[in-house]
Amino acid sequence: MYVNEYSNIFGLNDTFMADINQRAETCGYTEFMNSSLQFPPTGSLSTAPDSGAKGCDVFDDIVTAAYYVNPCFSVYHITDFCPYLYDVLAFPSLNPGPINYFNRSDVQTALHVPPTNYSVCDEYDVLPMDSSPPSGLGPLPRVIEALNNTIIAHGMLDFIIIANGTLATIQNMTWNGAQGFQTAPSSKKNFFVPYHARLAEVAAGEARAPFVNDAGAGFLGTTHTERGLTFVTVDLAGHLIPYYSPGAAFRQLEFLMGKISSLEEIGEYYYTRPNVHYYGGEYRDGGET
Repeated sequence: MYVNEYSNIFGLNDTFMADINQRAETCGYTEFMNSSLQFPPTGSLSTAPDSGAKGCDVFDDIVTAAYYVNPCFSVYHITDFCPYLYDVLAFPSLNPGPINYFNRSDVQTALHVPPTNYSVCDEYDVLPMDSSPPSGLGPLPRVIEALNNTIIAHGMLDFIIIANGTLATIQNMTWNGAQGFQTAPSSKKNFFVPYHARLAEVAAGEARAPFVNDAGAGFLGTTHTERGLTFVTVDLAGHLIPYYSPGAAFRQLEFLMGKISSLEEIGEYYYTRPNVHYYGGEYRDGGET
């Protein structure tokens, strides 16, 4: 269970943890996840346990307990602590902040977007008539088969959408002639994000203002590819990978665009290579005009 893996961050007491784990067993969550995360899968997912059954709403109980321990707890990024960080977007930080930033005309002009009534999370149902099935039960396998280059990325510090739940959904999908991943994703970090020169300035305490050198580097998570689908995790990212780990997000974009052969590739960013230049609105390898 996720809360066991990150128990040092949640900081919940032993009595509560024992109760939650016992209820997870009784309600069938543990057995369901164990059977769902088989490689290769042994069949379609069984019916998920009923979280509405008496004593089985463990998620809400964990969140409530987490707030008691850490009043600034965020399900979007479990390492958030008090005080709330100032954020110009006011989200996912819970600092109220200036939530109209992207409604400013100068910002919209700079981003080349038409006048837009922007909202981070709309209070209204933006798709009230959408009765589509969950993507994993229909549309997503067809997208993978059509493109043979699809990425599902997951921040490991996200508690609102949990990585093993995403992986269980993948194991229930059939695409390109087989169900799920046939081998388990690596247990060792193999997703490499290139280093850049500005990191040395940060380490030496010489970072220049404004501080924009926030792209971490090295082995930042795991990656696994089969039959045109890549599942990648980012250890220090929450719900929004580009927000928390921009270097990891940019590296995934390079892979998606075919600029690198694998997310395990060790080397520099494609767009910082000496022979890559900008010609007439696009980047091209050296020698092209």
